[in-house]
Amino acid sequence: MIQTNSASVIRRVLIASISGSLPDEYRDEAVTLLTEALNAPDDDVRGLAVIALNEIGAGAPAILPPMMGALADSAELVRKRAARVLGDLGMSAVPALPHLTACLQDESQAVRLECAAALGRIGPDAEPALPNLFMLLLEPDVRARIVVATAIRKIGATAISYTLAMLLDAEPLMRERACEMLGQMGCMEDTVVEALLEACTDSEREVREAARHALDRLQQRG
Repeated sequence: MIQTNSASVIRRVLIASISGSLPDEYRDEAVTLLTEALNAPDDDVRGLAVIALNEIGAGAPAILPPMMGALADSAELVRKRAARVLGDLGMSAVPALPHLTACLQDESQAVRLECAAALGRIGPDAEPALPNLFMLLLEPDVRARIVVATAIRKIGATAISYTLAMLLDAEPLMRERACEMLGQMGCMEDTVVEALLEACTDSEREVREAARHALDRLQQRG
């Protein structure tokens, strides 16, 4: 009986998957083995199992349930890798939306950003996650905001409507971030330009400056 708590076994399966040397007739057995390994006591074993499940190419139906479960793992590395795998699945990961959205509040910034990126790769179907994604725009880390902003833009046209709504938020910092987002989106629709012009009269200086900068960016693109 194969011991699923052995890192060496999981590593061999992973290498076989990457190299293409894993026989098709053993693929289902390997998926079962790797899924069981997600319950191993060793963090490294669980982390390797996540990578191997992605590489084995079993398809979304087979790996979605274990990946959604791995988002709740006690180890940051496992949660981060699981989010990345779900992002790789793209639209096929739609059933994982509630799990990814919940993990936007993970204690680890690295996990939060992987989940944000994954939602962006899911695309327009990730629209329900927009309110939670926008909350991450309040993070002080510029790098983090870039990752989140990129994810929001990938969600598409719906994100523009939501960003416009955020210009009316009671929190000045959120209004500032919304102006920044509109500038990055590059949308020259009249509603966007008018909203930014209105934001130029905001009571907060930082919001006014962000709105002017966004308008400058739009004009340069136009």
